[in-house]
Amino acid sequence: MTRRLRLVASGLLACGCSGANREGPAEAARDTGGESVTVVADCPPAAVPASTEVNVETDVAYAGPVDESNGSDDTLQFDIAWPKDGGRHPLVVLLHGGGWEGGSKLAMRDEMLALAGQGYAAASVAYRLTREGRNIFPAPVEDVRCAVRALRARADAYGIDRTRVAALGFSAGAHLASMLGVTGDEGRFDRACTAPSEHSAAVSAVVSYAGPQDLRVHGPYTQEQARLVTNFLGVFPGDAPAIAAAASPITHVSRGDAPFLFVHGTRDELVPVDHSRWMAATLRQSGVPATVIELRGMRHGFVSLTARGRPRVGCTVLAFLDRWLRGERR
Repeated sequence: MTRRLRLVASGLLACGCSGANREGPAEAARDTGGESVTVVADCPPAAVPASTEVNVETDVAYAGPVDESNGSDDTLQFDIAWPKDGGRHPLVVLLHGGGWEGGSKLAMRDEMLALAGQGYAAASVAYRLTREGRNIFPAPVEDVRCAVRALRARADAYGIDRTRVAALGFSAGAHLASMLGVTGDEGRFDRACTAPSEHSAAVSAVVSYAGPQDLRVHGPYTQEQARLVTNFLGVFPGDAPAIAAAASPITHVSRGDAPFLFVHGTRDELVPVDHSRWMAATLRQSGVPATVIELRGMRHGFVSLTARGRPRVGCTVLAFLDRWLRGERR
């Protein structure tokens, strides 16, 4: 770790958590976007159907290596599950966590199956992981955008309704889901993609579990936060503010963005809950609906649709998806 990183390796996450950015929440008094969903306190828990009860396809390639000259294999894949009724279904794109450097699409398998059991098509997507200076920003953003386009291109095969697509992610995956929600069809984040260019990368709704929303420096980082963000950006964010801003979902917010649902633990030390609070306030100020579910006492973690201990999370996520993908106002 460089001397610069050692100097900032204490205190709160720099991503929008210093006193310099405390004015953000105060501005929420002028919110115009309102809530994206009414919180549902309880409902029957979602079940994980057997893989024989829904259609499942695994390890579907959607993008090849960007640079094959170094001998690496960055072929990217997704797994997908969808109902067997033969209809067209809203799609939920699932993005795993892992600090942009680890994790696997297998982590979202149960969530994928549970959503298929609820009548959705659901795809768990792999993206390039940042390691040893390779695959730094915007590579993972480019990948998930390509995945959305590729899934739309294969809508006939998977019973997908191209007009109804949401992104759901945890931690680093929530950051990528948020980028999908606020960048729409911005071409600067697109890579060479096998999907026809006419298919959009935009999504209609976003669920963010404990996602970092602002990577700019407003104060000190912990050592682990500094390491992860620097690894992802390829440079310490304080030394490259333009890159940090471009990688921050909060800087891209504008009227017409997808509605958001945030789920965040109040004791999250890796990505403090202020990230979700300030992102929601910024969205509402632009007229975009956003709701935050704060989980008292919870640290950095993911609450699945099938979890029984915190029913309002899964119940509200399903209500949110139903509202924005099926038009079922709750």
